[in-house]
This record gives sequence, structure tokens and C-alpha cells, in this order.
Amino acid sequence: MPIHETVQHISLRFPALVLLQVLCLYSPKAIFGNPRADDNTLSSLITKDVRLWNSRPPELSPTDVLFRRLNTTEFSLSFLDVECGQVGSNLSVVADPTASSGEYVQAPVGAVYPDAPTDNNLNNYIRLTQAKIGARVPFFRVRLVETTEGGIWVRTKGGPWVLFPLTSTTDDWTWVSFVGTGLYLSDQGPEPGYSIDIAFASEDVQLDKLYAEDSYADEWVQKGELPRPLDFPIMGTNCPDFVNQRPVAILPPGEEVYVYDFEFIRGSGYDPDGEVVFFSLSPSGVGEEDDGEPYGDILWEYFGDVGVSLTAYDYFGASHTAFATWRTIERMEGSDRTTYRLEGEYAAVGSYWSVETEIGRSRDSLAVGGSQRSLNSPPADVPANQLRFVVPDVSAEDAGQYYLAGSFRSTVEEGNCIWTRINGGEWHNWNIITLERSFYPGPDFHLEAGTNTIEFAYCSPNLGVDQFILSPDTGAPNILDPEQYKKSGAIINLLPQGGFPEEPEPFRDEFWFEAECADIGDSWDVRNEPTASGGSYAVYPGETNYATPPWHVRANYIRFTIDSVEGGAYYLQARIKAPSGSEDSFWIRSNDGPWYAWKSGITQGDTFSWNAFSGDPIRLSQGRGTIDFAYREGGTQLDKIYLSQTANSVAGTGADAQNCQEGAYDAVSFWIEAECGDYGDLWKLSEAADASAGEYLVYPSGPAATGSDAPDSQSSTIRFKVPVNSKSAELPLYLFARVDAATPNNDSYWVRFNGGEWFAWNSILDGDAGFQWNRFPKVLTGSTNGNNIVEFAYRERGTKLDRIYVSSVDDLPLEKAPVDPACPVVPSTYTTDAACDDFYSGWVTLRDEGRTGRSYRVYRGDRKLEMPTTNIKEQELFYRFDLQETGEYALYLLMNAPGTNSNSVWVQVDNGDWIKMWKERDGSNLYTNGFQWREVSDDGAEVRFSLEAGIHTIAIANREPLTGIMQLHLTTAEEPPTGLFNTRPGCPNVIYTTTDQQALRPAAITSVQELKLGLYPNPVRNELWLELSGGQTGYVQVEVYGPDGRTVRTFTLRKEWDRIRTDLDVSSLSRGVYRIRVVEGGRHINRSFVKL
Repeated sequence: MPIHETVQHISLRFPALVLLQVLCLYSPKAIFGNPRADDNTLSSLITKDVRLWNSRPPELSPTDVLFRRLNTTEFSLSFLDVECGQVGSNLSVVADPTASSGEYVQAPVGAVYPDAPTDNNLNNYIRLTQAKIGARVPFFRVRLVETTEGGIWVRTKGGPWVLFPLTSTTDDWTWVSFVGTGLYLSDQGPEPGYSIDIAFASEDVQLDKLYAEDSYADEWVQKGELPRPLDFPIMGTNCPDFVNQRPVAILPPGEEVYVYDFEFIRGSGYDPDGEVVFFSLSPSGVGEEDDGEPYGDILWEYFGDVGVSLTAYDYFGASHTAFATWRTIERMEGSDRTTYRLEGEYAAVGSYWSVETEIGRSRDSLAVGGSQRSLNSPPADVPANQLRFVVPDVSAEDAGQYYLAGSFRSTVEEGNCIWTRINGGEWHNWNIITLERSFYPGPDFHLEAGTNTIEFAYCSPNLGVDQFILSPDTGAPNILDPEQYKKSGAIINLLPQGGFPEEPEPFRDEFWFEAECADIGDSWDVRNEPTASGGSYAVYPGETNYATPPWHVRANYIRFTIDSVEGGAYYLQARIKAPSGSEDSFWIRSNDGPWYAWKSGITQGDTFSWNAFSGDPIRLSQGRGTIDFAYREGGTQLDKIYLSQTANSVAGTGADAQNCQEGAYDAVSFWIEAECGDYGDLWKLSEAADASAGEYLVYPSGPAATGSDAPDSQSSTIRFKVPVNSKSAELPLYLFARVDAATPNNDSYWVRFNGGEWFAWNSILDGDAGFQWNRFPKVLTGSTNGNNIVEFAYRERGTKLDRIYVSSVDDLPLEKAPVDPACPVVPSTYTTDAACDDFYSGWVTLRDEGRTGRSYRVYRGDRKLEMPTTNIKEQELFYRFDLQETGEYALYLLMNAPGTNSNSVWVQVDNGDWIKMWKERDGSNLYTNGFQWREVSDDGAEVRFSLEAGIHTIAIANREPLTGIMQLHLTTAEEPPTGLFNTRPGCPNVIYTTTDQQALRPAAITSVQELKLGLYPNPVRNELWLELSGGQTGYVQVEVYGPDGRTVRTFTLRKEWDRIRTDLDVSSLSRGVYRIRVVEGGRHINRSFVKL
């Protein structure tokens, strides 16, 4: 980047107290900043510190500036529950749910002092020792019983007693302030340390809490810049189970912008259990704060990368810092030197990279990297890891400094990077801030006269490279579009560079494999366990199979595929947990050979341990081999295996597995016999020798349904539940059916997926060939985590359905595909986000900034420990579940219960009895470490709900505030849920009727005409038409969600008539399944579309 001599003005707009911490990593100095450092030192920071900020931001330690304001001294918070102090034995601690922590202190007649105490009887006093005293002004939370006046005696550090008179005009709790009265807590007294003693002047005083404030703090309160914590349900800091949740600072991601002027998006923050006291500025002096202008101005002298941090602090000193990096680019144009365009797919592409087609990209394709990462240093300097371009015949006139920019694609918005170098020089890290257009931040690129070689190597995973531009200008307004900004000079598009020579994969003689990452049969389960390598293991949950191996079908075994193996004899070791003597064996085979019963030598116990295979060494041929584990005794848990040509024993969890790839999709492969579906009364179960399990379903007689409408009734359909896990959710799926269609008059069905539109499948093969596999012509899109429903309805009589197969691979099954001996038992599961509820009064929506990054609901009012007697809508969350199956259901909540007084809710199903959920199943107090799944239990006792198919209601009411609820999960499964269910956007499992919607929302809907949303064409490449009809006139909000559930676009439309039609440019979106949500008044509607 050049050094620009004129000062540019950048306006940073934040609220008056949102101050910025700014570190100039490329610019030599800020006008108000630190002295200029050496240019070389600053350049070396660009590619390291900025990227680390994006991925691993540094946290401020607890000793950093706490409770410090500009131009003031430090102060700290004294917020004390009196019952958590040393309460004298003659005083009464009374339980009361309206007290701030559930208890208060009161003195009986014999322990009150109308006059100053003289007896020094500690049995009549409250002593608080955790308070920091120093001319502090007290606030007391009290309740006066049948009087309007009372008083308490207070002394500090054993000094003289001072009477604090109390007055109240209410019979409820109130805060009595002594600001401006001249009464305060002294820091003088004969006793060492800090102590406050409190005695009662009358028995009519009930004392709950003490808040002691610095004498100068009232000035900040009057300015409106320091909220007092009096209205928040904060536990006293002197209580042993005090828990404080840290605040959250919110700073939108940075951008790469041309300068002259630009404006930051507003920063913000919140505190889940209190209030953000202030936002920090460091180093001091960078920026200004002006009461008349609620934003800070920062002047920059040079261009480059700017690291910005926003830190929020709460009352107790907890803090959180948000980081963003901005890159400012000088506007330059007008050079007549040559500009070069380098297409990603035209590079010499190493084997780590692949070329993909994506409509809408430059030349409709791009180069895409694999799943590995090399953030801190370049990967191995071999052609396989690189993209290489050769720029030939650079003239002497064109040689010199160039600016490099690129266009990229990634699955994440932040933390993307790539390594680059020119002419075999040093590798430099390119931190990509804005994917659509990113500038290489330096050092400068210089093209030499003649031939130049430019190379790129992977840094962050799954990065797609669309194109690069080498330009002598920075090319405002868009360097990637040189045809628009070049006044003269050539634009050269480099031709395809050819490939690197193929490098043979080296053969290996040592392999580590995780069981959960192998090809796991459908009869096996993958379960989470912290002590397992990788956190999971595989287990067969069924019965034993001692005498012979189980049926030779894929459902019954786990397959490990071994590639690039050096031929020879291999010793097998497996990490196994064998809980008992009846759960300690497997069947083993290699390369589809004979099965061997591994029934001895496996250590029994409640921990995972390594075990050497009791059979002979396994012989593997060079190239590829397979090892299969089948169940022999249900309950034997397989964690990991190790293969090597030596018999050396291993310990711990071993080395990293070679068969697990982070973020990889799980393949979907689901078989089910027709007779295992839920079929209606109009279908007949018949026998046939050539049916896969000897049986099939047929609609034998009755009227055909070859018109425009499917026979949509339970008696006319077959329903199949297809389970899909979270790693496979939203993958496109392919449906295959094994059908016998004897003539053209009995060769069709109606089919639909997840309650969508019925599709007439009338392209089934007919003839006298018997049962044949057919591919459903449409791709199934919009699959979700959990059960997905495939439905068949009759269309013509006599069409025979044998079985179906659902797969994420478009590959017609073999005619003699394996047959499972029994119908799979697929539990019924329904999940929704807590944020899908419609009440927005007492419950607020927050965002978890920890592991999930998802929204959740939390109540921020008073506690309600007593059982609800009436429905108080302001304190309830309310959901409707449309169940498709009758069964015994368990209810689970994904919740955050951080501590006492924030770890319980009331739960009600179908207007039944309220359930007090506040204990674990073993009777202990309910606590979680962040958001974790907990089964709904009543006072610790197991609860099951017998629910029929149809609509059911679930209400969650406040019991203790700050208990966070993220998801609800209703299931007939025995195993508890794990992980996060991908239910957003659209809240698909929450069903509201029109009248219920009006009753549940605070604002009435004036029109109940049904909303209809049409999207076409669908699938779409470039332009999508949106048509909304029905509902009301006025403004509507449109939200577009991407395949990962994140919002990719929002905008507002004015609807002046009953119908509105608009077009959306979706050409820049990557391929996948998107969802549009339209919100009108109190109602909303959702539709999905497929971007090709």
C-alpha cells in the first residue's frame, strides 16, 4: 500500500458510551495514537496479528480496567444480600419468594434497639465482611410492616452506631436511598479490615439487600450514563453461590473499503443478567467523545488494516470483547499499464484443489480447496497444495508495482485466508476480510520484465477461488471490473495454465480409524462419551448373536476402508469398553473373507482400553483393503482401531484418526420395506416370491386418482419416516422404489416429501419383468435433522410397491440389494427453537455467543416460585406441536441453568398440571455448563406424556429468571438428544391456527385472509420472482436464510394492494437450499427455493 500524504476523515458512529479500541496494524500512526513504528515491523504484523484476531481474539484479564471511566478513579460494586452475611442467632431469616434471593432478615421484639446499641451482642446484629468501605452511600431494600416509618442502626469497622431512618409509602419492597442526605458508610473505625454491622431499631423492618455506591457515582447517574443495578434480579456478591454472567459486546464484521469517507455500522452490547455499565476505549486518546455528537471521530493518516475492538463491562467487572478488522484502500485509477485477470479454474491446480461449476461466478466456475487448514505457517511447499499462474512477456514499460485483489467463496464469513508469493520468494498470508472483493494487504507485488510466476497455497479450509486481478491501480469503484475503470491500457486474461504432474499417493503401513467416522450400518448407534477418542463411539444396542455371524447385510456391521496400504501382515488393536462378560465380543473379517469370533482377550470394565486382536495378523494386499466389525454381543462399545505391521501396544487415545474430516457430510442411505411403513386401510398387504421380503403393498380396487388432486387422507397413503442427522440436514436426497407395474394402466403413484406438494409419478417402468428399481424424477430438497416424511398415495389400481431406498447419492440400487430381516424402528421426534414462540413481553430473545451462536429466550423479571394458577401470557412461552404418531413421549429442553436462582421453569402440556422442573433425575439441583439438554422431570421424577396424533400445546412459564431456553425436543426415543437441531429458519414444527395467532399476539390482525407466497422459477439460477397475496396492506419484511440458517438478505416492501410481485437477483448466491420468510403484521409465511 502506498503512503498517502493527505489526512483522510473516517467517521465512526457509535452511541456516546460505545468507545473503540483501535490498533493500526498497517498505518504507521493514528493522529491521536502511538508513535510511529518501523515500516518493516508493521508489515510483518499484517499477516499474523490481524488473522489471529479474527479467529482467536485475546481476552482481557480480570485485572484489566474494571469499573473505570474516563477522567474518574476506579470504583467497584458492593451489592450484598443480608441473609448471606453473619446473621445473629436472635434474628429471623424468613423465606419469601418476593425477596431478591428468596429470603430476608427481621428482628423479633427482644432484639431491637430503639436507642443506639450498647451491649455489643453479636447475636442481635448482622455483620457483613465482604463490603469495601470508603465514603459510600447506602441503598437499603426494605419492607415496612403496617407502618410508614422505621429505622436501622449501622456501624462500620466497629465504630460508632449511626441511625438510618427508613420511610415507605407502600407495603411492598422498596429501595430507600440516602443520596444527598449526608448519611454515608464511613471508612473509619478501630477494627482492621472491612465490616458493616446492622441492628434493627424496630421489629417492623424487613431487610433484604444493601447496595453501597461511590459518593461521586450519582453524577454519572444524573447524566444518564450509569444505570443503578436496583431493578435487576442480581444475587448478592457475598453469597456463596453467586454467579455472574458476562456481558456481550457486538461489533459487526469489518469490511474492505475505498477511502475517502466511510462509516462503521453501529456497535452494541447487552448483559444477560444485568446492564452493560460502559464500553471501554484503549489506548486512551484515540477518538473523541462529545456530548452533543454521539459518535467518535478517528482520523487516519495512512491506509491499511485497522483492528477494532469493542469491550463491554458489567457491574461486577466481567467483560467481553468483540473484534473486527477493517481494510482501507486508496482510490487510484487512470494507469495505462497492462492489467491481468487470473481465473481460479485456469490455474495449474494441485491435487488438494478441485474445479467446480457454479453459475454466476466468473466463467461459471472456480477452484475449491479441501478441508485442511494451515493458519500459522504455509503448508508443505509441494505442487499438490498450490495454485500456480505464469504471467508471460511482461514488458519493461509494464514492470513495477502491482495491486492484487481476488474474489472468493467460503462456508464462513470470517477467518478466511490464503498464502501467496511471487517468483519463488517468501510466502505471505492474505487475510480475507470481504469474500466478494478482497485486497492483498502487502507487502507490495512487483512484476519483473519477462516471465513471472505467482503461486497460492491453502490457509483456511474449504476456500473457493473465483478470480484474481493484478492491476497497476486500486481500481475504484471495483478493482475486479477493470473494463469499468481503465481509461487506457490492455486487459489480458491468462489462458488455462495446465496441470501439475500427477503425484502417486505414497503407500502407508500404519492406520488410525475412529469407529464413528467409519461406514456404520443402520443397526448400530453412535453415542457421545467424553472419554472416547473424538468424543464418540459406536455400539450395537440389540441382542446377542453368539453361534453365527449376523445376517450379511450392511445394517449389521461397521466397515473400515483402508486406502494406499502397503501390502503385508498387520496387527489389529481396538479401543473397546466391555461393561460385562456378556458385552465383550465382536465378529471380525477382512476383505469380505470369513468371519472370526473375537471372544477372548477383551478387557472388561467401565473404561475404554486397548485390546490386541486374538486372531492371527490380518493380511492386506497393496492398494485398498477393508475390515468389518459385526455385533456378537450387544452393548460392546467400539471407539477406535489401530493397524500396523508391528505388535507394539498403544495407550491413551492414540494418534489422530485418518478417516474423520471436520465438517464433512454423513451420507444418507436408508432402506425400508413397504410393509414397514404406516399404511392406510385402502392398501392391502400381499405375498409374492419375488418381493424382497416376500411381501408388498398394493391398492387393489376402487376408483383411480389420475386427476389433478391426490387422495390426501390417512387411509389412502403410506408414510415412511426417513431419519437424517444434523450433518446431513438439507442435503439433496434421491428416492428409489422397487415396483411391479404390469401395464400402463397401473404404473403410477402420488408422492410428496415433508408435507410438500404432491407429485404425480407416472414414469414408472411397466411390463412383465416383475419388481424393478425406479428413480423418482424429482430431487428431494429441504431435509431436516430428525425424521423426514416420504408419502405415497395411490393413483392407479394394481401398482405393487415392494420397498423404497432414500440416498444422498444418485445411484440406482442393485436389483439384489441386501434385505434387512426386520422393519426398522424409527422414533418419532419433533424439535423447535424456543425463539419460535410469539410472546415478546417478559421473555426476551438473546444470542448465545459461546459454542452454539444461536438465539434463545430468557425471562428478566421477578421470580414466581409458586405454581401458576392462571395463565399470565407475559410470563409464558407457548408452542403447538402437530404430532403425526400416537405414542409415549419424553420432553427435553436445551437450556442454560447457570446457578441457584436461575435454574428452573414451570412446564405444562395440553393444559394439564404444571410441572416444576428444577431438579436432575437423581434429585440434585439442576445445573448446566452452558446450553445442555435436560429431560423435563417433575421435582426430579420421570415424566412421560401419552399423546395421540394431532395438535398438542406446550407452555413454559417463568419460575426463576435468567434460565435460558434454546430448543424443545419431543420424542418417543429412549436415548436423549445430543447436539443442536437445525430447525431454523421457519419454525417448521410450530403450528398455529389463525384465531390462535390473533389471541397470542399483542396486536390484533384486522384481516384473517390467508397469506400465500409464490416463488418461481424454482429451482432458479439468476432471477427469482416473489409473489405475496392475501393478508393486509402496509409494510412487509422479507428475510432470506442460507443453507446454514444464517440471514443472507433482509429488505422491506410496501404492499399497497392485496397482491405484490417483485423480482430478486439471486445470481450471486452459492448453490443450495434457501428459505424466504415474509413477516406481515403478526403473521409470517415461509417457502424454500433451490439455487442452482
